[in-house]
Amino acid sequence: MSITSVVIPAVIIYIYDLPPGDFLLGNNKVTEYYARVYVAPWCRASPYVIGIWLGYFISKQGSDELSLKKWQLVAGWTCAAFASLAVLLGGWSYNTPFTAMKYDPVTQVLYGSLHRAVWAAALAWVVFTCHYGYGGLVNDFLSYPLWQPLSRLTYTMYLTAICVQLVVAASARTAFYFSHVNKIIETCGTVFFTIPAALLLSLAVEAPVLRAEALLLRRPGRPEAAPPKVNLAGQANEAFAPEVELHEGEGIKEGSQAGPIFISLFSCPLF
Repeated sequence: MSITSVVIPAVIIYIYDLPPGDFLLGNNKVTEYYARVYVAPWCRASPYVIGIWLGYFISKQGSDELSLKKWQLVAGWTCAAFASLAVLLGGWSYNTPFTAMKYDPVTQVLYGSLHRAVWAAALAWVVFTCHYGYGGLVNDFLSYPLWQPLSRLTYTMYLTAICVQLVVAASARTAFYFSHVNKIIETCGTVFFTIPAALLLSLAVEAPVLRAEALLLRRPGRPEAAPPKVNLAGQANEAFAPEVELHEGEGIKEGSQAGPIFISLFSCPLF
């Protein structure tokens, strides 16, 4: 299944001669790419599969201490950094204005089939290291309590952001001229309106469903179980976000919530 999730988009992109990504500038096959690849679940399965493998490993490892050598950490962080930068900047030449776009078949197939999986793998490394106490400054930053309210809304923000963007685009009455400043203003405005919409959706749908799940899964004859712990991504899954923190050379400590801020990215890939 892991290999299939990468092979399928590669075959589709090669057969229909599609661009390697959702590149808008100078591309006359955006609509076809969107229909055949972007919205097709069989072409977006790789991040889900990687997230499942990560959750399975953490679940099997349990509370056992995991020892990583320094060279393994350096290699892992280096690969994760370069891989994520390659995904973000790999389409730079194809998104350059006033430049003729001619796709190289190798670039089409490799980038088109691997960029989602590579992005998810880089994020999986961040979650993995933070979970086992090797995150360092990254773990401290992601564990900062200021992020907790927003991190509980990551999934519903993903669901509502596109709706807010469509409303903003449909309400435009004047021509929009591209500039970095205009895009920053547009992004800030979208985030500002997305947060309350995501909060309403979470309170109206996600929280009641989690409560109903706890009631339905309760075993007969036993007292009512406490509501499930909700991780930073707003999902009741203690395998992904256990309330423990492992430090190198130490035992288990309570109170850590590092890493899960990225979990929703596995179920909702950005690309």
